[in-house]
Amino acid sequence: MKQILFLTLGILLTSFISGIGIDFEIKGQAESKKYGYSEKKPIMVGGGSSAGHHFQFLEHLRGPNGEKLVTSRIGSCGDYDNPDSTLTNFKKGVLTCFSIDCPSFKKPRILYFDKYRNGDLYVPKDLKWEE
Repeated sequence: MKQILFLTLGILLTSFISGIGIDFEIKGQAESKKYGYSEKKPIMVGGGSSAGHHFQFLEHLRGPNGEKLVTSRIGSCGDYDNPDSTLTNFKKGVLTCFSIDCPSFKKPRILYFDKYRNGDLYVPKDLKWEE
């Protein structure tokens, strides 16, 4: 019984993270070097209380030479006053940080995501998008 439960949870989590049903409308390459790399210019993947959009966005990002990125969730990294209670019931919106790395980087980089607010989506500088 426990094995079936864990298998079911694993399938649900994989479906949640894999991006099934999410089509990102990418506007192109970001002009700003700070887009995605700064708390002030996070990648606004929206989704309200659905936490998976940032994981799904990361699945499409590649290194400068098309390499798959090694990603690691760092955690919450900054907040802002929540201007819209329909986005989340929390008084604050929270940014989420991920470390990204690939052979083309001299050192890992940090990407900032806002999983509550929507915004135009771009590919951060020095990265590529794969459908």
